[in-house]
Amino acid sequence: PVRSVLACRPAGCDSFVLVTGSGDNSEIKVWDAEGATCHQTVTFRTADAEPFRGVVVGEPKSEFVLVANTAADSPSSCWSVFALHLAPVSGGAQGAFRFDCTSEFSIMYPVISCMVRREADSGPDKQPEMHLYTLQTK
Repeated sequence: PVRSVLACRPAGCDSFVLVTGSGDNSEIKVWDAEGATCHQTVTFRTADAEPFRGVVVGEPKSEFVLVANTAADSPSSCWSVFALHLAPVSGGAQGAFRFDCTSEFSIMYPVISCMVRREADSGPDKQPEMHLYTLQTK
């Protein structure tokens, strides 16, 4: 079963990219705009085989998808937010995207929701900073 469906439009992309999550969002897939071709599958597991129940968040105008483990019964070592960056597939078909970079952020409590925001344009010579915000249970 599919639990999450996101339509993202990364910068420089003429069409949308679809991102879907499995029933517990432990598996994320990147599809072309028509949903006919899966370009990548990413699976999340905890180090100690505890359950992974994720929430998936995407900013429609951003290249980032966030996946946070919301399993409240997991030990604190399992609570993380993953930021995945969408990029064009090198040498791939027009509109083909995949995750090219993943960053993990350890957190103190389970996440209720999260978001990523790009800092206002800081000039042509500087990359804008990204800010990760989370709403946690405590």
